[in-house]
Parts: sequence; C-alpha cells; structure tokens
Amino acid sequence: MEIDAFYETMRKTGGYETPANLPRSFFNRLFGKRPVWYYQKIFRVVVSGYRIGRRGEFDNRQWAEHSVKVITAVEDCGGRINISGVNNVLACSGPKVFVSNHMSMAETFIFPSLLLFFGPLSTVVKESLVNYPVFGVIMRAVDPIVVGRHDARSDLKEVLNKGLEMLHKGRSVLIFPQSTRNTDFDIASFNSLGAKLAARAGVPIVPVAIKTDYHGIGRRIRDCGPTDMSKTAYFKFGPPIHADGNGREAHEKVIAFMMENLRLLGVNIREQKTKAE
Repeated sequence: MEIDAFYETMRKTGGYETPANLPRSFFNRLFGKRPVWYYQKIFRVVVSGYRIGRRGEFDNRQWAEHSVKVITAVEDCGGRINISGVNNVLACSGPKVFVSNHMSMAETFIFPSLLLFFGPLSTVVKESLVNYPVFGVIMRAVDPIVVGRHDARSDLKEVLNKGLEMLHKGRSVLIFPQSTRNTDFDIASFNSLGAKLAARAGVPIVPVAIKTDYHGIGRRIRDCGPTDMSKTAYFKFGPPIHADGNGREAHEKVIAFMMENLRLLGVNIREQKTKAE
C-alpha cells in the first residue's frame, strides 16, 4: 500500500480498515502467523529507514512511507487494522497535542503514518529509543522530544519547553502519558502532561484510544514479544478538546473518552483515579 492511497482512503472515509479479501502471497499465507515472519518484515522496514537516515534524507515523507509499510507488514501476516474518527481531527486545523494509551511497540511504528496525515509531527520518546542500534538513527532524524525517565521533574520541563517550541513551529506533538506499556488502561498512570502542554500552548488536545495487543510485550526483549494476528489493531481518534488554565478539565475529558472507548474495545480499565494530577 502506498502512502498517498492510504491518505486518500482516510480523507474519503474518515478512517481505514483492512479489506476483508486482501490478497496475500503464498509465503505470507504459509508463514504469516509466525512471529519471526512478522519481525523479519518489520526489521526490513527499519533497515531501509536506517540507510536513508544515514544519508541524511529521512524526512517526514520518508517517515510516513516507512510507517505505512509496517501496516502492510501487519496485513501481510494476516493481521487487521481499524482506524476511525479521522474526521474529528480534520475539522480542526493547526498543530495539536495527541495523547494515547500505550500498549506495545506497534503504535510507535504505526502512529507516524496516521498523525503525519494531519501535518508535521514531533513525538515524545524515551532516551533508550534514540540510542537503539539501527532504529535510533531513524528516531534521531525526526527530531523527537527525548525524556530520560529517571528524573520526572526534568522530563516535565523538557516536554513542556521543547513541546511548546515544536507547537509554535506548527508541529503537533504525540505523548504517551503512561509510565510504561500496559495492556490494561491504568488511570493512575495516565498523567496530565499532554493537557498541561496543550493549555500552555493554546492548542487543542486530541485523545486516541488504541488496542495493539496483537504485538505482545517480550520477557527478555520487551519490544519483541509474541504475536497474535487474530487480534485487530484499533486506533480511534476523539474530537479535539479545548485546554486552558492548568489543563485539569481537559484531562478529565480525555480520561472519559479513553475509558468509554477502550471499554468498547474490551480493554480492562483500572479505575483508581477520577481527577487530573
């Protein structure tokens, strides 16, 4: 699938869904459900991006194109993608703060193809990702907002300062407010940083409820766990939410959207918190 065709589908339908009768090659039918086949395809995408990044040519267009290749890899292995709510975001121009729950490494690969549809993007990533062999070259090429996860105060300052800089440049920012990847939605760990940044910048915040547990979390290597291609990957965009003041009210609306839609997707909700931090 080409990126332009993918974007045209999202523009016309407000989302994307893997075709029911998508043709697959003999080898994909034979090996598709095996994790090694899936990771081999992902590795090829990463290596391709690495080579382009080493030449200094990995821009937003390349980022989007390589990201949509990951969607193709998922579908080649028998997986399905379901994206909805795109029209909610198209109705709002300008940069935004996107916030999402975090389940697996899959959304790190797939989100760029979705979010770059709306304009330039910067992502908040943990420091270890930019230091990864091969993959780190790609991450550094797209000018991320890097947090160390060792000093919460320092990370907060970095996200607010550089995030504000990116938003003022017209680039949206993607934040995963959870402290770690989890197949449950733990309200207590879903912090209000995205709402605070949106309020400070005077831009809307857009919640995205996702379910990507087809790509499991590994015991030894967290990014490479077991796969279950019988599970559909879901990405649902909510309507932009106005954020002002300290962002508390906006954060509570984000939580409400996440809870409602993740429940519909069968995600377990840990309801230990009802108010913003």
